[in-house]
Amino acid sequence: MWPTPPGARRVAYRDGVNGVGWRVAMEAALYGPDGFFVRESPGPGGHFRTSVHASPLFAGAVARLLHRVDSALGHPAVFDVVDVGAGRGELLTALLAALSSTDLSTPEPPCGQPPENVASARYVATHPVHGVGVAAGAASSQNDLERAPRVESAPQAEPAPQAEPAPQAEPAPQAEPAPQAEPAPQAEPAPQAEPAPLIERVRLVGVEKAARPDGLNARISWRSTLPDQVTGAILATEWLDNVPLDAAEVDAAGRLRRVLVDAGTGEETAGPAVGADDRVWCARWWPDPRPGERVEIGWTRDAAWSEAVGALRKGVALAVDYGHRKGERPRHGTLTGFRGGRQVAPVPDGSCDVTAHVAMDAVAIAGGWPYTLITQREALRALGVDGARPPLDLAARDPAAYLRALSGAGAAAELTDPDGLGGHWWLLQSVGLGENERGRLRQSGGLGEGAVGLQESARGTMLG
Repeated sequence: MWPTPPGARRVAYRDGVNGVGWRVAMEAALYGPDGFFVRESPGPGGHFRTSVHASPLFAGAVARLLHRVDSALGHPAVFDVVDVGAGRGELLTALLAALSSTDLSTPEPPCGQPPENVASARYVATHPVHGVGVAAGAASSQNDLERAPRVESAPQAEPAPQAEPAPQAEPAPQAEPAPQAEPAPQAEPAPQAEPAPLIERVRLVGVEKAARPDGLNARISWRSTLPDQVTGAILATEWLDNVPLDAAEVDAAGRLRRVLVDAGTGEETAGPAVGADDRVWCARWWPDPRPGERVEIGWTRDAAWSEAVGALRKGVALAVDYGHRKGERPRHGTLTGFRGGRQVAPVPDGSCDVTAHVAMDAVAIAGGWPYTLITQREALRALGVDGARPPLDLAARDPAAYLRALSGAGAAAELTDPDGLGGHWWLLQSVGLGENERGRLRQSGGLGEGAVGLQESARGTMLG
C-alpha cells in the first residue's frame, strides 16, 4: 500500500548480534508502559492518516451499514457498536454525528421483506352453516264402522250414513329455531410501534489500552478489554496491522529463521529456526518462500480477530485494513514505521508506529463465520460513496452547493483510490444470523450483490 524507503525494512542482517523477536519488540514499543499507543500524546492521528481522518464520508458509509445491520436484526432495544483499537475515539465520535444526521437517523425499511409477524396479523372470519330441522305433520287414520245385523222378514233398513269423522287438527307448525348469532370478528392486532431511531438505541464502546481521551462525548464508553455478549457490530479499522507479529527469513541453506531486532537501533540479526506453530501457519498461508525472502507470521492476528469475533453474540464484525491474500504475499515483507506523518525505519523504541500488512484471508478463516472480503473501493461504492463529480450546471445554479459537492467528490476519490485507501480490504463476518436475517442484510444492499471475495469458510463450505 506504500512504497518502502531504502533501509526502512532492514537496517542490518548478520548472525551473532543480540536481539528479540519482532513480536516481543512490537508489544513493548506500541503497548508497553510508555508505548507509542498508550502515552499521552495527540494519538495515532498525529502520525498517520487513516480513512477516518480523511473524511466524514467514511463514517457516514459505516453508519449506513450499521442501519442495514440494525434492520436485519429487527431493531434490537440496544444496538452495540464496539470499536476495537479505538485510538482517541475518532471513529466513534464521527459515527455519533453521522447517526444523528437527518438522512441516517430514520431506520431503513425491512429490506423488501414482509414483516415476520404478517401471518399472525391476518385472520379469516369463518361463518358456520347452521342445519335447520324440518317437522313433519302426523297422518290421520279412519276406523271401519260395524253394520247392525239384518232382521229376518223385515226389510233391512238402510244403514244410516256414517258420519264423517271429525278431521284431526293439524299439528301446530314447529317454530323455526332462532338463528345463532354471528361470531364476533376477532379484533385487529394493535399495530406494532415504530422502532426508536438507531441514534436513541445505539451503545458506543471504545476498546483501547490508552486512557479515555479528555473531552470524549459522554455517550461513548471506554474500556481496555472486549465486552461480552455484543449485539450489533464490532469494528476494527486499521487495528490488526498493529497486532504484534514475528518475522522470519529464509537463509541460504533454505532454513526459515526468526528475525531478531535490537529495540534501540532497529538492527536485525538472524535468529534460530522458527518453531512448530510458526511452521504450520507458514505452510498453509505463506508457503514456499525462497532464500532471501521474508515471511510475516500472522497467527497472532488470527487469534486476535478470533477473540474479537467471539465477543459478538449476534451481528457483524468488520475489519478494515491494508493487507494481502495467498498468492499475492510480498516477498520481502512489509514491516515499516510512521512518525509525524512520514514513513520511517521501524525502530521498536516507542518513538514511532510499527506496522505490517495483514494476511486477510487467514484472518477471515480464523473468524469462524461466513464472510465477505472486498476492497474498500467496492465497499464504499456499495454504500453510496463513489467520488463522482457534480454536474457543471450546478455551478451556475448554486455555486456554493457546487463547491461543497466538489469537495465531497474529492474526499470520496481519496477514500476509493485503488492505489491508496481504496485498496484497503473490508472483511465483514456475520455472526449468529439465520438465513432470513442474512437474506435481509443482502437485500438491503449489504456490501453489494456478489461481494463474497473468497469461496472458503472455516467450515469448508462454499460461500459464493
